[in-house]
Amino acid sequence: MTTRVLFVDDQPNVLEGLRRSLRSQRHEWTMDFAPSGEHAMQLLRQKGYDVIVTDMRMPGMDGADLLTEVERQWPEVVRIVLSGQTQPEDFPRIIGLSHQYITKPCPPEAIVRIVKRSLMLRDRIQSSKLQRTAAALKKVPSPPEAYIKLMRVLRDPDSNLNTVAEIIEQDVGLAARVLQLANSPFFGAFQNVSTPLSAVRFLGTDRLSTLVLASGMWVTFERGGMPTSFLRAASEHAQKTAAAAKAIATAERLSSHDIGQAFTAGLLADMGWLVLALNQYETANRMMASHPIENDARLAAESTAFGADHAAIGGYLAALWGLPDPITEAITLHHAPAALAPLNQNNTLDITTIVHAAEALCQADADDEKPSGLDYEHLEALGIADHLEAWRQAIQTNQPEKGAA
Repeated sequence: MTTRVLFVDDQPNVLEGLRRSLRSQRHEWTMDFAPSGEHAMQLLRQKGYDVIVTDMRMPGMDGADLLTEVERQWPEVVRIVLSGQTQPEDFPRIIGLSHQYITKPCPPEAIVRIVKRSLMLRDRIQSSKLQRTAAALKKVPSPPEAYIKLMRVLRDPDSNLNTVAEIIEQDVGLAARVLQLANSPFFGAFQNVSTPLSAVRFLGTDRLSTLVLASGMWVTFERGGMPTSFLRAASEHAQKTAAAAKAIATAERLSSHDIGQAFTAGLLADMGWLVLALNQYETANRMMASHPIENDARLAAESTAFGADHAAIGGYLAALWGLPDPITEAITLHHAPAALAPLNQNNTLDITTIVHAAEALCQADADDEKPSGLDYEHLEALGIADHLEAWRQAIQTNQPEKGAA
């Protein structure tokens, strides 16, 4: 099945350039080219699309108005901005409406890569209802107290970046959104931003504060029927996994960059669970009671109840948001690390395996040699199964205090 992509721009030469430069994709993509937002709306009503790539500043219906309608009527469509004339005051609106931002001029291979990456995990979501829910979602919820604490620090002219990063690290929703913003090409990110601290340094407190306020991206859990206590428990679990992943990566003497990625991937590994719980809290709460440990039985139950498990949902969002590949892979495959084996030609310890082991060890009893959910055969294939005891000890000395969030 081919991918259907709609390109929108009021400049004929831009559309012709896209048509010509993307000709090599004609066997994989069905492409249409609209010279205006109004024309794009006509095509959207007539045909189904997987992706829309639009300019922002156009006469009549501009890109923001167009994407607003796409989000409202066709939330499953991946929304990408391709523009070179955007003003700073447009930042919050674009961030809220688009999944990706590409600056002009842009080489065709970059467009192809971004479109393919945005779609690569969609097939993992079995339910069309959840597919629409995941594509329409613009944020992972955060507890009100975390938001208030962050804004208080951000408004302080003497705030310390480390303090801001520490607050963000304590909450999966804040971390996901800040990393999404920092990795957006809209802000000129030319390298992967993998940790909350590097994201805060890159964005700066002034810009971060403005974006947080203007985009209105934080919601209270009560509106979605999710008690704060439920989220707090999920946040504590995320912190434990992140700290454990960092401890393992440190014990293995990985680079500081890889240690940071392991921490972030551990923090965001289960953000898909929050999405499921926010949308269907009662079902999620019952499932938590009957399947408290994340293992194969839990994942199968999630797929039956929701149409996809939390790892697929989280990975889908991470791919849409353009998070670094190692983090996206870890979120998606932290319960199935062996799936990356064909890509791991050097048989080295990867971020996905670290997060997989971190979560399994955090959930296991101290005397459980082979925790439920741990792919011991995968560790043996990598030649690191005998590292488990050292990892346990490293984790025990590096766990955050309960209630740190």
